[in-house]
Amino acid sequence: MPAKASWERKEVAECLHEFRSAKLDRRQFLWELAHKRWLTWQFNRASHDTHLFAINVCQLDYAIVGYATECMDQVARDAAVEAIRGELQEVDGLWHQSVINVYTEWNRLSSKLQPYIHASMIATSGEDWLMEQKTYPPFDPKKDRYLALKYGAQV
Repeated sequence: MPAKASWERKEVAECLHEFRSAKLDRRQFLWELAHKRWLTWQFNRASHDTHLFAINVCQLDYAIVGYATECMDQVARDAAVEAIRGELQEVDGLWHQSVINVYTEWNRLSSKLQPYIHASMIATSGEDWLMEQKTYPPFDPKKDRYLALKYGAQV
């Protein structure tokens, strides 16, 4: 993401952090709206000219973590993670126009996974809702070296 987008992301997170003092039902309403928009957007899936070469972030990350934290329980978060991991397992079996499209789809799904895993982590650690430099690979790179090499995951 360009530096400006990263700056905007932090500004949005600061505003939403202040919003966390609102009543739970109002927060849940906003988190649900943001989640629906985010699911529709899917990291600009509608654009065939958008390619992702790494796990990406967006301005709605804080709200999506809010959704996963305050509108879902651990069982629902685990189900969302498993559903996305199931989609990831299907990536190699689908027809793609190019290897770039394979990497883009892998990274799009891996990006979609991040808020759900992060929400599970903050439930026990109390970390900030905004994921700064942390990403969660969809598999253990130390155990699955093939996928780590194929998709460029850090070991």
